[in-house]
Amino acid sequence: MSDPDPAPYYWYDPATGQHWFDKRVVHLELISQWVSGRPELHARWSAFLDQEFPFFKAALREAFRTEAAVKNGAEHVLTVLKARGIDVPDAARERITTCVDPGLLRGWLTRAVTAATAADIFADE
Repeated sequence: MSDPDPAPYYWYDPATGQHWFDKRVVHLELISQWVSGRPELHARWSAFLDQEFPFFKAALREAFRTEAAVKNGAEHVLTVLKARGIDVPDAARERITTCVDPGLLRGWLTRAVTAATAADIFADE
């Protein structure tokens, strides 16, 4: 009998670069997502994670921070370009909104302040 496909047990934290091939982690992540919209359960779940799976809680917290930084970074770049009256073509908008690198988004935001066109924010790449 061959080993099962590891994909169903795969979890990756882009903030730390850690990979896990453990179905428990996937279950914890799914439950965390489900509980996050239910305040009456969130406190108990959070306490359970702190006690039983501190590594997961820290990794999940960092993953959410990274996700928020990426989402906010893309919004900030687009907001600056819009406020400056710079047209953002669909290809540039898609490149900005699909970027998952907070550092790259910070660089684009810095260049968006002085860019003459949306393409100028990508000039150094």
